[in-house]
Amino acid sequence: MRQPFTPLIDLLATRFVACRRALSHTEAMRFLLMALFSVLFVVGQTPTDGQGWFNQGLVQHRAGKFQDAAEAFQKALDLGFNPPGAMMRIGRAWAKQGNVDKALEWMEKSAAAGFSSPSVILADVDVASVRADARFAPVLERMQHNSAPCEYTAGFRAFDFWIGEWDVITAGGKSESVIEKIAGGCAILESWYGGGKSAGPGTAGKSLNLYNPATGRWRQFWTDDRGQATDYEGEIRDGAMHYTTWSVRDGARVLGRMTFTPLECQKVRQLVEQSVDEGKTWTGAYLIGNGMARRSGGNDKARHHHRARTDAEGYRVEYSYAFATGKQLRREHGDGG
Repeated sequence: MRQPFTPLIDLLATRFVACRRALSHTEAMRFLLMALFSVLFVVGQTPTDGQGWFNQGLVQHRAGKFQDAAEAFQKALDLGFNPPGAMMRIGRAWAKQGNVDKALEWMEKSAAAGFSSPSVILADVDVASVRADARFAPVLERMQHNSAPCEYTAGFRAFDFWIGEWDVITAGGKSESVIEKIAGGCAILESWYGGGKSAGPGTAGKSLNLYNPATGRWRQFWTDDRGQATDYEGEIRDGAMHYTTWSVRDGARVLGRMTFTPLECQKVRQLVEQSVDEGKTWTGAYLIGNGMARRSGGNDKARHHHRARTDAEGYRVEYSYAFATGKQLRREHGDGG
């Protein structure tokens, strides 16, 4: 391989001429000084430092010295610097030399090592020939898995049936709820607007729902603008989410449970209950027909006719969520009058 600084000099000369034509003399000189500083930094790092060799590879690649670039990235890899990135860069250098087999070999290694920027590879003109090869598809899929592991893990996806924007009909009138994925699909955020987003104070709440792959269980942390806070723990069982919690009221322990059950016609029912006798009986319920319609594709034509039924205490709350499909939705329970 040629001396580390040789391609740098070639590159600087070419770039300075190009900049001198396009920029003012002052701007071109500023570019040259910055480039010279970069040269001194890179050359100073190359003898023993992995990052230095990686930087050398970048410069050599840009200078069109693809074999030298591959060798520099290999040295960075040998020194343990950024293995996924170094492997991918070696693959790109082979792609620029027209060796698709070698390029794929190194890209496979990079993906297996955890490379997680598929968008970069999809936009990279250097690897256009590799992307055209059918063998690239599983490599790309592995990179996508690396970039968003929760989206490809069944446990994190088990509560996806709750995702959406909802119009909610309750005994108190219409409310709104927005359920969305956050943190790369690793968590679910609920934003509740009692009475709708335009309602006044004392109506809003949020919950953060998290899955722990080590235990296979979920947690929900709820709070609202009235200062109430509830910590639920639960699991997906028989296709439904089962959350439980407990609190103290008037010196007595109160158990709580909340169940989200997907129904036919793309509906979901949320049922909140509580017990004051350690779970022997669960009291207080009212039914709100098909209480929540999910907005889907701008189609909000679904209409809901409902009646509410409550017991004397009214402690349990039941919501039914439904996609707004434009079709008439049948009631899940009779008149319930």
